Amino acid sequence: MNKNIQKSSFIIFQIVCITISFILIAIFHPQKTGWWIFQHTKYYTEYFIGFAYIISSFYLILLTYWYNDSDKTFNWKISVKAFLVCGAISILLSLLILYPVWDFIGFYEIESGWWIFKSKKIVARDPIIRLLDVSGAIAGPVEELAKLIAVLLIPSVRKLIKNEKSGTWIAVLCAFGFAMIENIIYFISNEKVLLIRADPAHAVFSAVWGGALGKLFVQKISFKEFLKYLLYGMGLHAAWNYFASFHVILFCILFIIISFYGLCYIKQRISS
Repeated sequence: MNKNIQKSSFIIFQIVCITISFILIAIFHPQKTGWWIFQHTKYYTEYFIGFAYIISSFYLILLTYWYNDSDKTFNWKISVKAFLVCGAISILLSLLILYPVWDFIGFYEIESGWWIFKSKKIVARDPIIRLLDVSGAIAGPVEELAKLIAVLLIPSVRKLIKNEKSGTWIAVLCAFGFAMIENIIYFISNEKVLLIRADPAHAVFSAVWGGALGKLFVQKISFKEFLKYLLYGMGLHAAWNYFASFHVILFCILFIIISFYGLCYIKQRISS
């Protein structure tokens, strides 16, 4: 298939998804305050399930346009798979395996009292563990590792990684899929989706190690060097969550830097 048709097919897929989201919004919007799809109940950050999906799709349309397919590494079907399947797998790995493992090794349960009057308390094994948990910084290592495993688990997705560019692209797709599903989970559990969550931050975190994974696959870097990039991505993700929890002003600065320069970072790697 012609490279332009491949990219056009993926853009059409995204437009279809956006259209479906708008239809769902029209049917299931809160009907409380405001106008059309921007109606809310109490806070202006309470939006519909599809909002983050729509924003992520517009980012993806832009990145799809930027992708340089001169080496014919773009495949729209595998791109869809990396977006939806790898995104879903990474969420499941995080929630069902990696976070429970973190809880198991990081915390313990103590009992106090007598007989049926005993009470239980969950205690962190170390103050640093508690800080990572309370701030949400632990999401960095847990979620980035989950995305990496998800990308490696699907043979057709893994096979498409042939260089830094395609490695970055696949990691970014998985990250967008992860962010989309995560926002839906937040909406269902908290009845709100924060608008600020619909930024390209997840994609930037994963792009850091995604390009390195592509280099590793063609033996341009060693596994030790790849681990450095993986740790960079994890660390950036952890810092994002930490500042979001405790340092609002610093987080706003980080938000601007990652949203703008991070997107430029991805563009540079997929358009070369």
